[in-house]
Amino acid sequence: MRKKLLICNKTPGVGMVMKRFFNATEYTVLNCTMHPTDVRNHLAKREYDVVVFFAADNRHDVMFFNRKLKELHPDTEVIVVMLHRWENYAEDYYDDGASLCVWLQEITMKLLSSFIRLLIFRREHPDVDPYISTFLADHGFTGFHKGFYYLCTALEMCLREPERLKQIVQQVYTETAQKCGASDYTAVERSLRYYLDTMLSSPDIDPLLKIRFPQRPTLRKFISGLCDLYRECNY
Repeated sequence: MRKKLLICNKTPGVGMVMKRFFNATEYTVLNCTMHPTDVRNHLAKREYDVVVFFAADNRHDVMFFNRKLKELHPDTEVIVVMLHRWENYAEDYYDDGASLCVWLQEITMKLLSSFIRLLIFRREHPDVDPYISTFLADHGFTGFHKGFYYLCTALEMCLREPERLKQIVQQVYTETAQKCGASDYTAVERSLRYYLDTMLSSPDIDPLLKIRFPQRPTLRKFISGLCDLYRECNY
């Protein structure tokens, strides 16, 4: 079933731009203005997986619709994009049930779309440590398909028990396959290799990772390096 996203913004064109970052067979992206009547009509028509509000001088409208959404559809993820960086406003939005608040000057449409997919991924995979998935997303890992799921799971195992890396096939790939429902360890290893090769060649990946791994690393070396970076970042 397609995921349904609603982008509420003063400029309707933002929703059109956002569509470019989503697979049309997996996501339906709908668009409306921030006029209360328009928002109310769209929310009444269907249930959404994610709703994005662009908050400027309409703070009280955003807070009201945020509360109503959580009352009517508590599973809907709400993202508030704030025009101004007012920490107390962000606290109010979170108190009213927002899943994420971001500042407009620190966000791009591509990054916002990545946050949306991350929220949906977390809901579909509640077993994944949210700090690990956020760490990977912060460093440019996108897609959130099975390769991302396997990497989150493998990273969590190796952070908790570093000695697993000494027997990576039996104690990482095999157990990841069992936990994630993969056919066997070769499916996990193959998906991880493809995913990491894709990410390291992506322009969106953190340049720090390209510096740390100037050449194609082994999976063991890469996962070990991610563990080190995770600890350095104090997640």
